[in-house]
Amino acid sequence: MADPTIQKGNEVTLDGVYSSSPYFLLGLSGEVKSFNEAYTVKYNKPSNIYAAIGCDLAKMIGDNNLKSYEQLESLKTFTGVNGEIPQSEFGEFYLPLKMTQFIGGKSVIQ
Repeated sequence: MADPTIQKGNEVTLDGVYSSSPYFLLGLSGEVKSFNEAYTVKYNKPSNIYAAIGCDLAKMIGDNNLKSYEQLESLKTFTGVNGEIPQSEFGEFYLPLKMTQFIGGKSVIQ
């Protein structure tokens, strides 16, 4: 529901609908804007959540010079284009979501 490609052309139908949205799709930081601009220049099309997740994964491994699973386990949080991504007690990283409502053609954080 938060994906702009789904929203386009469905503004009337979606008006008032609640959904959850990843940080990336809300464009809340300058890093998201920079990522989107660079992606569009390189690939001549807009980025998407999958590109953002891939970017964060590469950045997490590269910035922290991770070479083993044990090193990954010691990383408790990471900040990328998807915002602050925490690691659960079970070793899983998960994207934080924001509750949004589609109002006037835009996803608005609630």
